[in-house]
Amino acid sequence: MQSLREALQAAREEFDIEYTAEDIDPLIVESQDGVNRVEAIVSGLRSFAREDDEQMAPADINGALKSTLKVAANQLKYKCTVHEDYAELPALTCNIGRLNQVFMNLLVNAGQAIDENGEIFIGTRFINNEVIVSIRDTGCGMSPEVQKQLFNPFFTTKDVGSGTGLGLSISHGIIEEHGGRIQVQSVEGKGSRFIVRLPVQSQQSTAAPEQQDQAEKTGQVQAKATSKPADSDQQTENSLSV
Repeated sequence: MQSLREALQAAREEFDIEYTAEDIDPLIVESQDGVNRVEAIVSGLRSFAREDDEQMAPADINGALKSTLKVAANQLKYKCTVHEDYAELPALTCNIGRLNQVFMNLLVNAGQAIDENGEIFIGTRFINNEVIVSIRDTGCGMSPEVQKQLFNPFFTTKDVGSGTGLGLSISHGIIEEHGGRIQVQSVEGKGSRFIVRLPVQSQQSTAAPEQQDQAEKTGQVQAKATSKPADSDQQTENSLSV
């Protein structure tokens, strides 16, 4: 019996049981945190990757942005502080899988534009029957010359082997497929903002004929009362504090 006690004491000292026991609770907390992060990423991936890539259906753009941000988080968290400012939006009939590709591309580009520590601002608004998504970074910015070529296929400012030059070109095409537009505002040394505008009105064609007639009448009334295309860009600038 004595020899057993001595063996147990020797093992206790060798493996430093007291020190290990002190670490158990923090290790459990860290493990639980890791499980929660994995769960969030898997949830984001499920939303991000749709089985039917051609499906058009009503979607929550704010939810899509949040899910895409979870997927991109690992590329951003070490050097970017992300600020989110979501407005109440109507459901948008769209191919959400395709739009998620655009959001992912813009978020990853924003992160890559930041060398060390910076900020990314995500905001949404609903103005003049358009769902508007703004993604702004405090990165290196771009010259006017670069901005003019930004959406051209195979144009890239990244090092050889770091990019195909197709991300923004494809994103531009996806937004056009949805009847929208994508704009860029950038100042060298200060950062860039990408604004995606997705119209809600153009989606009436998917409704039944009698619904279309009613929607057209409603749209005409709304247009007379609220439509101010000339001021649309300025309204967006004023409303998006991010």
